[in-house]
Amino acid sequence: MKSSNRYIANRLKPEIEKLLAGTELELFDVVMKSEKGMKILRVSVDTEAGAGIEDVTEATTIISDFLDENDDIIKFRYDLEVSTPGLERPLRNEKDFKRFMGKKCKIMTVDKDASGRQSYTGKIDKVEDNSVTLFVEKENAYFNISIENISKANLVIEFD
Repeated sequence: MKSSNRYIANRLKPEIEKLLAGTELELFDVVMKSEKGMKILRVSVDTEAGAGIEDVTEATTIISDFLDENDDIIKFRYDLEVSTPGLERPLRNEKDFKRFMGKKCKIMTVDKDASGRQSYTGKIDKVEDNSVTLFVEKENAYFNISIENISKANLVIEFD
């Protein structure tokens, strides 16, 4: 069942990207899940300024209308959930890191550094040549991390 879920999500991604192309919305992710006997199609959208409730409502309408008109894509009962990536959104590529320059994030690496470290939390200082430079305030130190070596990265909410 998981492979059919992945197949549906992969089939829908380019379709949803086309649907959103005429708007300020951009597709962040599409996932088809099975939870407690229910099928759920989860779509995450964002905008350059950060998506709000109006954006989610617009995306829900666009995607729902498309799926209703193309009911042969998903041939079983499911729920559609449209949301934003959230405040602690994942950072997946160089574009994401550039977009959130100066923001605090947590990065987990695939490989350990010379001291055995794999976790860094700091502000994105620089992004270039497929690497991220993070300033870790607690240590007053900069760490340069190759994007290829990042296993997981997400924004961290700061409370002043």
